[in-house]
Amino acid sequence: MSLRESGNVAASNLLHEAAETTPKRAAKIPLVWKKEKTARETKVYSDEEAISLLVEAQLSKKQYITITLQAKTKGCNNYPSYNKFRAAKERCYPDSIIVTEDECKVKLQQLLDHIAKCLLLAQQEAVTAAAPAEETSNLVLFSKWGCDCSTGHSQYKQKGSAESFSDANLFLSSLVPLQLQLHEEDSSADIRASTSTYSGPVRILWHNPRPSSTLFCRPI
Repeated sequence: MSLRESGNVAASNLLHEAAETTPKRAAKIPLVWKKEKTARETKVYSDEEAISLLVEAQLSKKQYITITLQAKTKGCNNYPSYNKFRAAKERCYPDSIIVTEDECKVKLQQLLDHIAKCLLLAQQEAVTAAAPAEETSNLVLFSKWGCDCSTGHSQYKQKGSAESFSDANLFLSSLVPLQLQLHEEDSSADIRASTSTYSGPVRILWHNPRPSSTLFCRPI
């Protein structure tokens, strides 16, 4: 009654619930409160982390939706919805992708710009700590490229523009980012002259931990 008179109606109701109902109610209230607090503090997957999970585990759309629904029934909203996941996945694609009956390709400059943008977003804290906004023009992306081919793919009744076209054989050129560096001075001229002899002050903002992994391959 004292709490209610002072205006603390919620505290009054809570105290009445704990003291004046069943003897076990007082023990149940802090358990429920602790459980809800733990659920609120549970780390939620970001859209990019969800993409990484799906790629690493090779999950299908149906499997991902099933996992998210099962988690929600248990009170765990750790995973973003598939619509958010799909929108984040589309942001992983570079602009100006060209698709024809015979090939699929993307312009090299568009691909490099997209890779640099993704790395800057992923390493935003490191970039902000290492360089003021006016110095970000001195960032240099080092990459490697190569080709690969494969044969024996299933052939479908799809006619190409050329008679010699065959979808049983594929030829792929791809690019792999290696390092994102910050040069404290504008050293673009030195880099064009020789990428291996530049001796200016350099900070490595990102380093590819697995340069031979297919997960880092970006098709050209």
